[in-house]
Amino acid sequence: MSLSLACLDLTQIFCGVDDFYREFEQYCERDMARLPCDGQPKRYQSRLSISEVMTIVIAFHGSGYRTFKDFYKGKVLPDWREALPNWVSYGRFVELMPWSFMGLVALTPGNTDDRKPVPELTKDLVGKLFGDCGYISQALFESLFERGLELITKRRKNMNNVLMPLLDKILLRKRPIIETVNDQLKNICQIEHSRHRSPFNFLVNLVSGLIAYAYHPNKPSLGIPNHELKALPQAAF
Repeated sequence: MSLSLACLDLTQIFCGVDDFYREFEQYCERDMARLPCDGQPKRYQSRLSISEVMTIVIAFHGSGYRTFKDFYKGKVLPDWREALPNWVSYGRFVELMPWSFMGLVALTPGNTDDRKPVPELTKDLVGKLFGDCGYISQALFESLFERGLELITKRRKNMNNVLMPLLDKILLRKRPIIETVNDQLKNICQIEHSRHRSPFNFLVNLVSGLIAYAYHPNKPSLGIPNHELKALPQAAF
């Protein structure tokens, strides 16, 4: 496979997806080979691999197309047949999309406390972690700090002020950059979409959009040069 879009390297995406899925499949072979349908488990049957399905749904979110149907019929079918010799029709592909869900998904229910998944999501991180007031928790702070991760948040209006290093203050002020990220996720990666006909395809669209964002070469940044970052820790409170 050797493909590209205006802002995404499709070859890079496919190689990353395929390497991940092959390893993931070894641990979840029994579950990945089955998908409940009307109460009866069914096995995946298609000449198009699940890695290829995952790559296509991720690629859509960097394609500039407003609907997946237009993308598949206007780009994938006419231009990618050489790279995807086992292509299937649009209708058949829509049927296959739910099978990519297990390989893509990493979500929590909407009614989950924002603080609950933090330890698992940050298990390999050390340094500083910045969050909004919704992440204030002494227990969470202590559990993360014990393993080398310092949780830094703004204070609520009814809380006493505390001294904070200048570096932490500057980085905390940069936290609104997440709103820029959210804007790109909604308007470029199109994760905000309400025309899905099934819950599985809704989730596939959402998670593949998040993955596509990770592959975008130009992302919002803090805008602080490295030499300034190195100098800041030496600054006074």
